[in-house]
Amino acid sequence: MSCESSASRTCPSRAHAASADPTSPLPLRLLVLLHGFEDEPDRWLDAVGPIGVAGDPSVELLVPRGPHQQPGGPSWLPGHEPDELTVTATLDDLDRQIEAARGRIGCALGEVVVGGFSQGAGAALALALRDREPEGGSLLGCFAVCGMLWPPETVSYDFAAADRTSFLIVHGSGDETVPVQQGRSAARVLERHGLAARYCEHDGAGHDLDAAYLGDVSAWLAELTGA
Repeated sequence: MSCESSASRTCPSRAHAASADPTSPLPLRLLVLLHGFEDEPDRWLDAVGPIGVAGDPSVELLVPRGPHQQPGGPSWLPGHEPDELTVTATLDDLDRQIEAARGRIGCALGEVVVGGFSQGAGAALALALRDREPEGGSLLGCFAVCGMLWPPETVSYDFAAADRTSFLIVHGSGDETVPVQQGRSAARVLERHGLAARYCEHDGAGHDLDAAYLGDVSAWLAELTGA
């Protein structure tokens, strides 16, 4: 396993401040977990323990269900090829759910972490990087497990607006569904835009919620919040 971080080569971010000053931890109030293609939200609920937030009364969980029902289960897109209209509708619906949860618990956008697996990882990255005008603002963090960046023609990416978001990209060299090159590419794109991104790759790990992947997420969340 190897992990690489662009933190030392990018502009200061909230994650860097947390590492430098553990007496001022960053609050995580809302954790949004997005399932994969033809997958069930319950898979993420089973992973809440390994990523270290099970039973934490200060963290609200939002585990939405994809809007497109496929033969094997719900998905965020009706297939594997995203298009702008479908992507926009999916992201708008997720943003509405996040906004409703934020209103219910009274938290800011900067207290939200969004993460996902496979197709849900692409959705999570798109949510973190999309143009949020006129509201603006950045998420606290975003993690992507075995995912990829959706094509730029399908998402209104605004990398500059995510300058206060910390990113974690996790992938396995044995992933035969979403090749590891997609994860590497996503990390390079984030770094190229000056964002705080950590990339972790596990030799031989496949396309699932591997315990090693969840360990990376747990460690990253703990560092992000000063836990």
